Amino acid sequence: MIHIENISKQEQETASSRRGFLKGMLGAGAFVLSVRWMPEQVFAASTVPNSSAAEAMGKAAWQPSVYLALDTDGTAYVVAHRSEMGNGVRTSLPRIVADELDADWARVKVVQATGDEKYGDQDTDGSHSVVSFFVPLREAGATARLMLVSTAAKQWNVPEGECSTELHNVVHKVTGKNLGYGELAAAAAKLEVPKKEALKLKPRSEWRYIGKDAAGYDLKDLCTGKGIFGQDTRMDGMLYASVLHPPVLGSTVKSVDDKAALAVTGVKQTATIDTFKPPVLFQALGGVAVLADNTWAAMQGRKKLKVEWEESSHRVFNSGPYRKELEDTARKPGKVVREVGNVDTAFAQGGKIIEAEYYAPLLAHASMEPPAALAV
Repeated sequence: MIHIENISKQEQETASSRRGFLKGMLGAGAFVLSVRWMPEQVFAASTVPNSSAAEAMGKAAWQPSVYLALDTDGTAYVVAHRSEMGNGVRTSLPRIVADELDADWARVKVVQATGDEKYGDQDTDGSHSVVSFFVPLREAGATARLMLVSTAAKQWNVPEGECSTELHNVVHKVTGKNLGYGELAAAAAKLEVPKKEALKLKPRSEWRYIGKDAAGYDLKDLCTGKGIFGQDTRMDGMLYASVLHPPVLGSTVKSVDDKAALAVTGVKQTATIDTFKPPVLFQALGGVAVLADNTWAAMQGRKKLKVEWEESSHRVFNSGPYRKELEDTARKPGKVVREVGNVDTAFAQGGKIIEAEYYAPLLAHASMEPPAALAV
């Protein structure tokens, strides 16, 4: 389902039409889980999941990084800029920041990021969230830690080298003094952000959270029905869309008869979605979307669409010949990219040789429930 909010006539003049948006978003086709298409104040005030935490983070006393903010009460807001899909990144990414910050995890609030280029790559696939952002997130935490230490050292009039951090505190072991992060946040906000060369990342032996087992940040809420998913999002005047995709991959719409669909109570309009241009990759499959004021109406309207398709060359696909082609190709000599030792010599020396072929049928790499997107 694609959730669409109604917009006024005046807003339609300054924004793309709903039909145009559907063509653009579903035709261009990246796997987008959520995108912000609204002003900050609307985002904060809406019923979008996480809006209260995002609003609080925006008002925090100190924001040394796009991934981190600290308030005077000691609350640390850490951004999860990738989408949680059961892979644990909503927990693992913020804990990287929290570890380098030496933050008390009990005082950390995770803020789910909206789509924004300032966070860098937000494409959540390929199991590379931690790999790609391990260093940048560590640097974000280490930057804040260094600034907190500098702030405390100035207030105590002692060398920075004599100060260190413990859980959510800066300490001066010589005098026994300590200051909580919340007490230092406002003053730290006045300092210049240090350059990367000045940072000292923790050695592995001092990691508090990285590489350690931990329950998911919002696991309890997810297990007790309180967790908020994309399809839980609601906005005033929102419409719902259900898409009829072509029965054969790559086919295009030749004609559409939507009279019966539009006669369904609750259906507002239909929109044709352009089919991808090869290669498909992450592009949308194309088809016809039915927009309605509720999910049921959108689905029933979709069933009543009469669409004539211009079928693609994939209409003659047959899994039997395709399997034979794969097997024949696999038996041909391959290009040697790396060679250690001599395989032919080893086989010539005799011994027991075991050969086996394995074949896996075509499987749909699909989500367990329909993906959802919200557009305004």
